[in-house]
Amino acid sequence: MENIEDENKAQEPVEVTLPEGLTQSQVDAWKKKYGEVHLLNVRPKGTDENHFCVVRPPDRPVMKRVSAESNPVKSLEIMLDECFLWGDESIKKDERFFYIAAAKVSALVEKGEAELAKL
Repeated sequence: MENIEDENKAQEPVEVTLPEGLTQSQVDAWKKKYGEVHLLNVRPKGTDENHFCVVRPPDRPVMKRVSAESNPVKSLEIMLDECFLWGDESIKKDERFFYIAAAKVSALVEKGEAELAKL
């Protein structure tokens, strides 16, 4: 799984064993449609539980819906629902998993550098 924690490091794909029920053809179709997809393994602190899902980065239409929502929790729900492609539905429903997953999906928003010069 790619490490999205350190945005300054070049991220290289890591070989991943797909969880049961997920096929490479599904992954390839999503990559073709969305450009990139990520396997998220949600593990609450202090447990050895593994809850898997596949997510895509939020695009502009998703971010519009998220930013239009005044309730911060509802905005996270919108983001996770829109970007969730496959996986354990309890990730979206159980608070132990929801906030972890929503934070990781939020971190997928494309970031880069820009320079501003006064003319």
